[in-house]
Amino acid sequence: PAFAPVGANANFVSLSQGGFLSVRTFEKGVEAETLACGTGITASAIASYIRGIEPSERCGAMVKYNIHARQDDLSVEFLPGADCFTDVYLTGPADLIR
Repeated sequence: PAFAPVGANANFVSLSQGGFLSVRTFEKGVEAETLACGTGITASAIASYIRGIEPSERCGAMVKYNIHARQDDLSVEFLPGADCFTDVYLTGPADLIR
């Protein structure tokens, strides 16, 4: 009821073996679980960083999270700042139909 009538997307994140983040996505409009959501995957990586979850890799000041979505593996890299995140990159397959 708090999100009615528009609804909301939800991403559920857990830490998996090997330092991967596992992300499951439920999207409004679809009203079901989807294979992935780029915005949600990216937000999940940044939220994980804010919560203190160690990234998969670091290269200088850049951090990288390896992420397992329902169907594919992706990665999110970004440059964390004191009050913002810049140079944000989501990398992974972009298949329309399998």
